Amino acid sequence: MKIYLIPGLGENCNEKQYKKLIQKLNENNHKVIEINPNWYKPLKEQLFKIDKNSILIGFSYGAIIAYLLGIEQKCNKIIFASISPIKLFSLKELISDYKEHMTYENAKILAKEIKSINIDYSKILSKYITLNGELDTLLKSEKKPDLIVPNTPHKITDGYINAIIKLL
Repeated sequence: MKIYLIPGLGENCNEKQYKKLIQKLNENNHKVIEINPNWYKPLKEQLFKIDKNSILIGFSYGAIIAYLLGIEQKCNKIIFASISPIKLFSLKELISDYKEHMTYENAKILAKEIKSINIDYSKILSKYITLNGELDTLLKSEKKPDLIVPNTPHKITDGYINAIIKLL
């Protein structure tokens, strides 16, 4: 199965935890398409064509991109891993967080764009599942996750990797 993997804000698929996930996915006969967002561009410019027989896996803000794809295109399944609870943060908090990864001006643009998104799971065209780490400080998301990964913070850990593999 073809799997599109979208990492979190400021991250890319070349980082250790994503490489480990990719290796496990490959070992389970999946073809991984690594999506490395350009976090300096608007989210709408990060969207791409997906195969309807594929799986999307998005982590944190990568899950926001997966959501935007999922309301426009159908695929086999979407895994929202620790999707960012964007409505819980003020514009000022988002800008402060984003400017660690980009210029202040770009952080302001991205924060305004993110705040304009109204996540409505009923609009998703495909089957999906949400999961969060048990120790994730963002666990107070807008939607109770379908699966909680034990002893896991807001990052891709071995526990997260194992949970994702079981979901496939």
